[in-house]
Amino acid sequence: MAELFQVVTPAEALQRLFSHLGDPLPQEDVPVQGSLGRVLAADVSSPIELPTFPRSNMDGYAVRAQDTFGASDGLPAYLKVSGEVPMGRAPVIRVRPGEAVRVATGAMIPDGADAVVIVEQTQEVDPTTIEVYRPVASGGNVVQIGESDLYLASTNAGSLAGLLALKRGEAHMAGSHLLDEETGEYNLPHVRRLLPDEKVVVLTLVHREQGPILPTGNPKGITSLADLTRQDVVFVNRQKGAGTRMLLDYKVKELGVDPANIAGYDREEYTHLAVAAAVKAGVADVGLGILGAARALGLDFVPLLKERYDLIIPEVHYGNRLLGPLLDLVRSEAFKTEVAGLGGYDTSETGRLVHSRGDPSR
Repeated sequence: MAELFQVVTPAEALQRLFSHLGDPLPQEDVPVQGSLGRVLAADVSSPIELPTFPRSNMDGYAVRAQDTFGASDGLPAYLKVSGEVPMGRAPVIRVRPGEAVRVATGAMIPDGADAVVIVEQTQEVDPTTIEVYRPVASGGNVVQIGESDLYLASTNAGSLAGLLALKRGEAHMAGSHLLDEETGEYNLPHVRRLLPDEKVVVLTLVHREQGPILPTGNPKGITSLADLTRQDVVFVNRQKGAGTRMLLDYKVKELGVDPANIAGYDREEYTHLAVAAAVKAGVADVGLGILGAARALGLDFVPLLKERYDLIIPEVHYGNRLLGPLLDLVRSEAFKTEVAGLGGYDTSETGRLVHSRGDPSR
């Protein structure tokens, strides 16, 4: 039977295609009205930066990011609502320490604010006071002057919940540091179980240190996980499904320790900063987390464990225009230098492909 098609290399296919196109047409300058149906010969760039002001890309509250650090479900931040910035109007109010200003998507950011906490992560106590349940970083949910409309929206869900969000099609990528107890391998076994039919790319973001977050001076002399069983030590944990919780469960089991013998093991927080805030507030003597959270609140830290933190990206999103700028940033030397300078992070494998395409078992 005759061959229905002939397989050629990509380079040969392009050569064949270009051989039928002929020489490029000459470039012409035409009025805008006469450009319909034509193809641009070069990019057209605006000499004016848009937007001309920082604006919110979420409904919520304009705040000072530092006023939200350590906020959690158990220990929310309380802020005074001092006003509102309607859409299309310049703000006439300044955000001062401990204050928040209501903003809608697209509204101008008032002076004094450097971030927006989304409304879903707040609760109104009364008309002039809100509780904030999640911290927001400086620049969070804000489109700066000259930036495009592409922005990164993220939430603290935990590694397991992040993979489930990918399964439901609710995210373009998820961060994960899930240790598999049976194999001692990070992330890929969980990807195989939770995303069996999904082609994914797994990219290493960092290796990072985990360890006890402690009050300044470590007054109880806690230096190891075995100290968690002491009767004078109260622990604060991460939620079930978080990579940190799964790592701790694995290590406690490895030590032969019964979690029931650790006071506070069932008390859960949803972020590293929330764990650090519980220690800072004195409601716990220790919690497991990262150096950055300890440093943010001026606490002590003992490095005990090292883990790999990956980005899990469905193949359909990998390399597209949405994620392209972010992935370029992750692979840049400037990013690696900045992250390494935070302490507790090893960027020697940042940007490395752990798995590319198809079945993660291969």
